[in-house]
Amino acid sequence: MNKSLLFTAFLLPTSMLVGQFTQTNEPQIGSSSVLYVIDSLAPTFESITGNDVEWDYSSYGGYGGVSRDLLVVDPATTPYAGDYPLATKALLIQDFLSLFFTSTPDDRTSYGFVFYEPSFGDILAEFNANPALLYNYPMDVTDGLSDDFSGTLNFDFVTPQSADAEGANQVTVDGFGTLKLANGVVIENVHRYKLVDEIIAEIDVFGTPQEFQLDRTQYEYYALADGDLPVFVHATVMLKQVGAAEPISDFQLVMSAEDPTSLVNLTNLSINQVSVYPNPTHDLLTITLGKEWNSASYLILDAAGKVVADGYLEHAMKQIDVTTLYSGMYTIQLFNDHYVGQKKFIKQ
Repeated sequence: MNKSLLFTAFLLPTSMLVGQFTQTNEPQIGSSSVLYVIDSLAPTFESITGNDVEWDYSSYGGYGGVSRDLLVVDPATTPYAGDYPLATKALLIQDFLSLFFTSTPDDRTSYGFVFYEPSFGDILAEFNANPALLYNYPMDVTDGLSDDFSGTLNFDFVTPQSADAEGANQVTVDGFGTLKLANGVVIENVHRYKLVDEIIAEIDVFGTPQEFQLDRTQYEYYALADGDLPVFVHATVMLKQVGAAEPISDFQLVMSAEDPTSLVNLTNLSINQVSVYPNPTHDLLTITLGKEWNSASYLILDAAGKVVADGYLEHAMKQIDVTTLYSGMYTIQLFNDHYVGQKKFIKQ
């Protein structure tokens, strides 16, 4: 009997011997951790999938201790309790996302999320009409699912918007293996969970209905034997007008359980170090530079790409008078000897 059991175990994939995603090891209320922000240009390693693989992030630098807290709470304790009344848990990723969900022994379901967009503020994706399936328990390597969902998308764009929204997600546990982090840290028996979702909503822009799309791609790495929160996250959220060449917002966040002692090359620092507000604006646009920028030149371009204003930001904050600009969407480009980037804003 013992030999038979051992032989059966030998035939199973390695990942099944060290855990699968189940309700018993999902994030629990009270769980918390700290992840450190690393190079936003670090790759997703999208093609590295399957059993006994290796994801190597050991050579990517950090931002000198910049971190994000992860915390699982009761949704009733958040400012959005009324927006997600059916959720029983909320996973908060500081200054990035709040995820609202519930579960049974058979599955985990999302009622939406709040994305903290640096320029527009909070974007609420609510799937209360038809929630999004995230897991069919148990899930292991190569297991996946897809699901349609619907609800509303709420955020400030020219005016406060609340639009019917619908979308679809694709979920896979696409890999199991070894995760290499900075400072020689190696984590074995790691499962990678991949989520891709797309939300479409029609909102009003200066009296004209326009379709907008919110896309999210998120890779989460779990050492299930050691904890219920991810040890590494690679997330991208993009907001764009359907048919437009450039996104309104393109935010990427890469976080690791290990804080690299090496720093990111200056030319790779993110434009998310810059704030542009209020957005939309009637008259004055305030530009705030992160400490790494110090100063920058700027160009303001209209929707056709024509330069309509330019100048220099000598200090960390500057107000620009945009009262003479026509109503519409503009791009402000910022650059100095080390960095270059751009932000979108609306002139009302």
